[in-house]
Amino acid sequence: MTKEQIRIDAGDKMIEIKLINKKLANELVARWHRHNDPVPEMQISFCYGIWADAPGYKLVGVVIVGEPCGRFTGKDRNLILEVRRVCFRPDFDHKKLKRYQGSKPNSKEAPTLRLIPAVIYNGYPIQYTATTNWNFPSFVLQCSEFYCNYLYKNIKKLVTYIQDVENGSYIMEAGYYHDKTFTRRGVKKRRFMKEVA
Repeated sequence: MTKEQIRIDAGDKMIEIKLINKKLANELVARWHRHNDPVPEMQISFCYGIWADAPGYKLVGVVIVGEPCGRFTGKDRNLILEVRRVCFRPDFDHKKLKRYQGSKPNSKEAPTLRLIPAVIYNGYPIQYTATTNWNFPSFVLQCSEFYCNYLYKNIKKLVTYIQDVENGSYIMEAGYYHDKTFTRRGVKKRRFMKEVA
């Protein structure tokens, strides 16, 4: 089955990842994020939105990547970007994403029903892939690395932070490792790092 056949058969069951502008990304963070404010536009490197059937095909999430808010030192300090915000619509449940059935769901050539096709855009499709509804949050985070490789050849590491009370399992599933725990402004936080391949 070709990529084009998957695209036609999947229709609105696809996940689409597209670069979006800083203003829209910050508007969505202001509406959807439960505890963080928008990111100053001068600190944003790129943003992307996630479209999916949730039900009804719509924008369900946004990710903002930019300059690190932490003060890194050493020779690699200019080679690091931070995933500053990851947020989803409050009414969105990734476990209910509709799966791809295909035009011949019981044939040998049909992909597994567990997969949801995904396409990543940079104005035009630049990668076709697939994920499951359970792996959706880590898949969304992995797209940051993909865009870093595509837009910035010099970036060597990605970093992100969560509050200590948050689970963060999707971050580790995306290939990040726990680097450090610290307290800032009375809030205990964990820092996660990932080498950009």
